[in-house]
Amino acid sequence: MNKGGGHTVDHYDVIVCGAGSAGFCAAIASARMGMKTALIEKYNMPGGILTVFGNNAIDQFNNPYIREKKMVIAGIGWEFVKRLEREGYARIPDMNAERKSHDQYSVKVNSVAAAKIMDDMLLESGSICITAKALRTRKRWAIKSPKS
Repeated sequence: MNKGGGHTVDHYDVIVCGAGSAGFCAAIASARMGMKTALIEKYNMPGGILTVFGNNAIDQFNNPYIREKKMVIAGIGWEFVKRLEREGYARIPDMNAERKSHDQYSVKVNSVAAAKIMDDMLLESGSICITAKALRTRKRWAIKSPKS
């Protein structure tokens, strides 16, 4: 830490850039493995297109073209969706149903609730979520927190 009033520099094992679906899952996985994790996001909430831009459908957890065990994605992403469902903020379709259209497998969620659940999961994992904006400073990139 710079005691002269300058920027604080912390050290992290893992720095994840972007808190969209992939960054969200990566930060949680890293923190759950005991890594000191920073998650840097330019918007004021995690979730990317799902929360910031209001696309309330999550695709695609299955492969409708295989006959059995159609689920091909699980892990933290599926844990997130099941938590939304438990709390009444997601509708999960039958992933094993015969394919009629692409969107029949979409998980419909409440985008505002999704941001809150993502935030909760990040905090529970021990991830450090930093909302930041990159500022161009003398040919170097600096991360400016909302408090600075």
